[in-house]
Amino acid sequence: MTDAQRLADAEAKLHALRTNGGIVEISTKDGGKVAYQPADANDLEAYIARLRAGMTGRPRRGAIGVRF
Repeated sequence: MTDAQRLADAEAKLHALRTNGGIVEISTKDGGKVAYQPADANDLEAYIARLRAGMTGRPRRGAIGVRF
């Protein structure tokens, strides 16, 4: 499965999770599976963001801290 296929699958699973609830499973790059439930939706969104960042070849940047 390519990264583009993983991304499409993860986005579809996130949609199903948000609309139907229940538990969804995602296949990982190493052949494993990870189960997500509605309370884990933010974790699934983070996984999607990592996939997108990996496809662009640019690292994902965090928030910038500001001090006064």
